[in-house]
This record gives sequence, structure tokens and C-alpha cells, in this order.
Amino acid sequence: MILFILLLLFVIIVIYFVFRSDSADNDAQRKEYGDRGEQITGNILVGSLPRGYTVIRNLEVTYDGKTSEIDYVVVGKTGVFIIEVKSMKGTIVGDCSDYNWIQCKTDQYGNDFEKQFYNPVKQVGTHVYRLANYLRDNNVHTYVNSAVYFSEPRAKYRITGVTEKCPVFTHRTTNDMIDYIMHATEDLSESTVEKIIALLTEDE
Repeated sequence: MILFILLLLFVIIVIYFVFRSDSADNDAQRKEYGDRGEQITGNILVGSLPRGYTVIRNLEVTYDGKTSEIDYVVVGKTGVFIIEVKSMKGTIVGDCSDYNWIQCKTDQYGNDFEKQFYNPVKQVGTHVYRLANYLRDNNVHTYVNSAVYFSEPRAKYRITGVTEKCPVFTHRTTNDMIDYIMHATEDLSESTVEKIIALLTEDE
């Protein structure tokens, strides 16, 4: 009986560490995939925008004791833009007013599953709030634009309720995202642009 219990405990421990290892590997793979998507997006922004635009990656902004980690901030004559990047496979379904969106995928074994994730439009709204207030506290009063960009070209998207306040772009509408940045209505002076860039890169 004791031998059986010890054997059972051994099996449970082995299963626990196998699953924990798989989970760690999956987390590492997701991070690597996300980093690659962000890098590709950065290359697109830098390569597509004309001179006079500065692209800042992985910006941390703290306001009221809370920190936002922002994928990209673009600064130029036409304004300040937060770009939230998502690198996700499968089919992405959601409405901009929903709290969560759904990712529908088929895993490597052919099993279909769904995963909920926090609505990136709401996520980027928090980033906008903190960055705008951070700039205001440093005597820069300007509107902070935002957009969500899904970088995975093989994914499918069924997103509803999109507004001009925070448009959602995909790999297929990359040119529209560039146009959105270049044709915004803000008209920042060269000195204001330089001040914003200095504020956001002072710790680099």
C-alpha cells in the first residue's frame, strides 16, 4: 500500500513538472512570437514614414503611480500616436465595446479552441490617458492618437464597432495605418516635436 502511494506521488510529481515545463515553453514561444511581430511592425513604421517622424519602441510611461508599457509611440508634425501591436494567429473576433475579444485557433494536434484576451482598444485607451497626462504635466498640451495593429498576415479578423477614435488595422490594411498617421489634423511645431521626443527618450 505504501509502495503504491509513493508510486502515485511520483507519477503526480512527474506530470506536474512536465506540464509546468510545457507551460513555460509556451510562454517563451508566445513572447518570442510577440517580439518578432513588434519588430516587424517597427520596421514597417520606420520604412514607411517619411523623414520628420520618430518611432519609439517599448516606452514606459508612469502617471499617478501607474505604468503603461507602450509598444510604439510615433511622433511627428501630424501628432503623437500610440500603436498597440498584437501578433496573434487564428481568427480574432470582437466588438470595440466588449471587455474581452476571442481568439479562435487550431492547435498543432488539430484541436479547435478559443481563448479570451483583454480588448486591445480598451488597453490602448489606458495608455492614451497616461501618456496625455504625462505630457500635460510637462507642459505639452496635445491630443494623443491611438491605433491597434494586428501584424499576423495569416490571421482572420471579424472586428466590429471600430471608430475613428481608435482604429484597428491589420497586415492587409497597413497602408491605411500609415495614411492615418500622416494625414492626422494636428499641426505640431518643430520645437514641440523635439520637446516631446526629448521627454520620451530622456532615460534611453
